[in-house]
Order: sequence, then structure tokens, then C-alpha cells
Amino acid sequence: MLLKKILFILLFTICIWGYSQKVELSPLSKISIITCGPGNEMYSVFGHSAIRVKDPSQGINVVYNYGTFDFTTPNFTLKFARGKLDYTLAKQSFPYFLLQYEEENRWVKSQALELTLTERQALFDFLETNYLPENRDYKYDFFYDNCATKIWDVLKETYGNKLDFDEQYLDELFTHRQLIRQNVPINTWLGFGIDLALGSVIDDKATAKEHMFLPLYTMFQLERAQLSSKPLASSTESLFETRQEEKFNRFLLSPAFWLMVFFLAVLVMTYLDFKNNTRRKWLDFLLFFVTGVTGLFIIFLWFFTDHTA
Repeated sequence: MLLKKILFILLFTICIWGYSQKVELSPLSKISIITCGPGNEMYSVFGHSAIRVKDPSQGINVVYNYGTFDFTTPNFTLKFARGKLDYTLAKQSFPYFLLQYEEENRWVKSQALELTLTERQALFDFLETNYLPENRDYKYDFFYDNCATKIWDVLKETYGNKLDFDEQYLDELFTHRQLIRQNVPINTWLGFGIDLALGSVIDDKATAKEHMFLPLYTMFQLERAQLSSKPLASSTESLFETRQEEKFNRFLLSPAFWLMVFFLAVLVMTYLDFKNNTRRKWLDFLLFFVTGVTGLFIIFLWFFTDHTA
């Protein structure tokens, strides 16, 4: 028993000592912003952003990923729909991270940050502090606090007023809906759901900075931003290009197709009832039920969720 206590105390001391040690980056270290193309899943259709830290001298090659969440969270679907799901900063091996996107056939680009060793160390220290268990969770917001907006937030927190945002990095400003449409076609169930959930508020023009809720626009801004009056990022390097794949016609799965089928069926049954002087009470019930449930769902999304624009 005494031996077990001694071993426990020794292991505990080693763990505390290990966490208390500050890792010093070497002159060979590099920090890059990773931007990934869109995927096919609802949570990946807008692409992704992450921060890579590489230091061969220290055996470090990891990404800091603000876009992770736990599927096993109690009431996951309800929290996701209501915009109340906590996201987490994760740290993972970069080769494994890259392999995931290669398997999903999503392009990956890298922008090396032009930082001094002191500046790299400051950013690395910030990320390590943010990765502590008590700091790593944050409340996700689709437009204002996601994996892409976190990139600029982290850089701003680290470098303050030395970091200059280029307000003119875009030739044209879009509305939030137009920005969403760049990744989500209108005739899809996801596009249909977003229109129901967010309504007309997403038709306002987004500011230059608000465009950066999409990873692609964060990448565009980094190409123009400056740190201490010098370019923040070097040229963009492609790490993986999307392979050409056969595209399938998904019209038969689209909301437009199924709504047409539904209304056509109602029209035919209504005509037959009129012609035969009959009435299908179940059809009336179905129409009122579907209309009522849809209305309640829209009210729920508008007044009881945290989705904003």
C-alpha cells in the first residue's frame, strides 16, 4: 500500500512538472494557417480553418483546431439546432489531420505566417494556454464565433494593435445569404433549413470582417493583412487538391421535388373529391397538421434559438 502511494505521488508530481514546463520554440519553428475546402456533411459544407505549429527540433507538428464538438453531448441534436452547442479547441497530429481531409477529398491550403521567433513563441503560448481544459470550450456562433473567425481573434489577442485589418481586401461585399449560397445551393434541404431558421435578417450586407465567418474569406484577408507594417502571411501553398469525382443529379432528393410531389398529390385528390362530391377529412387534417407543425418549428427557430446575423 505504501509503495502504491509513493508511486501515485511520483506520477502526480511528474504530470504537474510536465504541465508546468514551457516549451521554447526553436528558430526552425514555423506557424501556418490551414484552410480546408468544403465537405459533404452539414457541419463541413462551409470549409474549415486551423492553426499549424511545426518545430522539427522539438518534435512538434500539430494543428490547433477550434472546430471540434462532441457527438455524445447530452441532447446533441437539440443543442445544435438551438445554437447552444459548445465547441472545443482540439490539438492533433498534423499528418493525421491532413489524412482526414485527403480521405474526404477536400482541398487543403497553407499560409506560413511571417513571424519573428518572439512572435511565434507568443502565439504558441497563447494557443497552449487556450488549450488548457478550463479554457478550451467556447459557445459556437455560426456567423461570429467559429473555426474561421477564431483565427483572426487569436491573432488579434496575441498581437493587438500591431495587427492591421485590410478593409479593402474585397472588391465586392455580399449579404450573409449570398455568402451562404456560395457553399449551399438553394434547392437543398440544408439551404431550405437555413432559410427557415434565419429568415430575412441574413439579407443585410455583411461587413468586410463579417465575411470571415467563411474560411475562404479568412484566407483572403490573411493574404492582405499586415503585422507591424509588414505582410503577415507568405504566399499560399497547396497541400492537397480535390480529385475530380462524378457528380450525381440530386434533384430527386431535393425539397423542390418533394414539395411538388406533395402539392400535386393534394391537387389530384382535391379534384377527385370535387368531381365525386366527396371529402377526405384526413387530407384536411394532414394539411392543417403540416402547416401548424411548420409554423411552430419556425417560431421555435426564430425565438428560442441563438442563431443570429
